Amino acid sequence: MKGKEGFSKFINAKPSNASVKEKLRQEKKAMVKAKRDAIEKHFEEKRMAKNTTGGGLPIAEKPKKKNLKKK
Repeated sequence: MKGKEGFSKFINAKPSNASVKEKLRQEKKAMVKAKRDAIEKHFEEKRMAKNTTGGGLPIAEKPKKKNLKKK
């Protein structure tokens, strides 16, 4: 048993820095995607509401031309 005592420190070794960094990178990527999807959903709902109410701002009509004949 004396030969295995030196390896006990490897049993509960902490994860490498690269794996920790990759985990953080994946979490950040997931948050960015969730935020992008939420924004897209918000604006899609806004577009749908605009289309169902008949549009946003009314289109201004052109003024009618007066008949300017010289007499």
